[in-house]
Amino acid sequence: MHSHSYDFYEIELCTPSLRTFAFIGKPHQKISGSSLSYVKHVDIDAEILSMDMDIPRFLLSWLLELVNTKSLTVTASTLQVLSLNSDLLKIKLPSL
Repeated sequence: MHSHSYDFYEIELCTPSLRTFAFIGKPHQKISGSSLSYVKHVDIDAEILSMDMDIPRFLLSWLLELVNTKSLTVTASTLQVLSLNSDLLKIKLPSL
């Protein structure tokens, strides 16, 4: 994890054998890595306790990074977080 400021971190994954990515919590991190195309199963349980608009932006960027996912499981709270992003309906996600 790399710190870019006081409250922003980047998760860089360098794991070509990673097939499943599971996350529970507040997505305050940018996700990146050259091996993200190998991730096939994603489970996200995101939460938001305040109106921090960075969280929906980060979460949407995760979905864009994980475009080759074969299965995506999200909770109702994750869908609520995503719905806070006004650009959500403008973006085409090829694997969804």
